[in-house]
Amino acid sequence: MPLPKTGEERVFGLRDIEAAVEWANAGGIAIHRSRNLDGEVIGGRRRFGPAFRVYGHEATLRRWGRKHHLQPGWMQEAGRNRPPYFHVFGAPAGHLDRAAL
Repeated sequence: MPLPKTGEERVFGLRDIEAAVEWANAGGIAIHRSRNLDGEVIGGRRRFGPAFRVYGHEATLRRWGRKHHLQPGWMQEAGRNRPPYFHVFGAPAGHLDRAAL
């Protein structure tokens, strides 16, 4: 896989988690499609519709989050060899879903 430019976005399918994490760890923004779990509550927000986890280096991901109107407190910490990420669902995920087509 070619190395991304810092902050370069790429969409990954549901089964492509390893490639998404690799892309994010190399400096890109990995937009990874997630299962739809309608009704689940994450960070005080009820999840519905299309869903994504968006991975990246913390500073790059924070900038990406501001651009997409996500609250900094919604960012999840890094763990298990995965970079920090946002759960994106609802209206913001709808925009990502249309852009990924």
